[in-house]
Amino acid sequence: MSMNNPQIRALVDRLVVDLERIFRESTQASVQHALRAALASLGGSLAGGAAPRPAATAKRGPGRPKKAAPNGASSKKGSRKAGKRIRRSPAELEAVAHRVLDHVRKNGGQRSEVIRSSLKLGKPEWLQAVARLTEKGQIKAKGQKRATTYSAA
Repeated sequence: MSMNNPQIRALVDRLVVDLERIFRESTQASVQHALRAALASLGGSLAGGAAPRPAATAKRGPGRPKKAAPNGASSKKGSRKAGKRIRRSPAELEAVAHRVLDHVRKNGGQRSEVIRSSLKLGKPEWLQAVARLTEKGQIKAKGQKRATTYSAA
């Protein structure tokens, strides 16, 4: 069949233009719907409409922290605020370093987890004490990462 007839050619051209417009509108609507759904799951909204907010009593997934206590008390151990640094005096730092050195002298060749748990030290205190003692040359570290063992120099 030949496309020499101008009327048929005009109808085919109009059909192609209409199909392109419908396809473009359909694609745009699908993309907007997907974006709204993604944004709603993040708690935001698009200008085209408000996204539903999750209910305040929604169940929390595994690993999500509990809500803060209503009286403002923290649910963490102790009363210090999260992210707040603890400043220790040089005397306190030296006392911790001395405890670590005494333990390493008595129990050489132990890993950091064992030493920390027996002395009941947190990671920041442990790291500061080990840095001081290795800088002074009082203890030696052998190994890498968790396999590191400590002994008196």
